Formats: sequence, structure tokens, C-alpha cells
Amino acid sequence: RGCGFTRACGTGACATATVALKLKLSGNYVTVKMPGGVLNVNYLNDGHVIMTGPVSMICDGKFNANDFMGTVNEK
Repeated sequence: RGCGFTRACGTGACATATVALKLKLSGNYVTVKMPGGVLNVNYLNDGHVIMTGPVSMICDGKFNANDFMGTVNEK
């Protein structure tokens, strides 16, 4: 998506843990350590992936949807 380097990525953590499990390099529960922190990934037997970890506020702002109305579907 062109977002550049990030300190943590939940999608990447879940994907990495899933591949490690499929390659038999890990069990169903994996702790993924990244520069931004630690995420725990649990691969359930039904195929669902549960990710848990800490959260923190990184910014605060205001969004007005009216400012963007009409710009997405303009032709």
C-alpha cells in the first residue's frame, strides 16, 4: 500500500505465525516480537486466527466525512 516502514503489523504477524505453523516450525500459539512490541497469535483448529497484544494512543485528530463526500465516486 505504500505506507512505508511500520514498527508493528498485525496482518504480518498473523501471516508469519500461520506459515510457521503450516511448515511445522511452531505450535498453534506464537509470540511475535517486532520493534513496536509483542503480539500473541493463536491459530485455532477451526482455521480462525486470534491476535492479542497491547494498544496505545499514537495520535489524535478529527475527521469530517462531509469533507470527502463526492470525491470517491466522481467520474
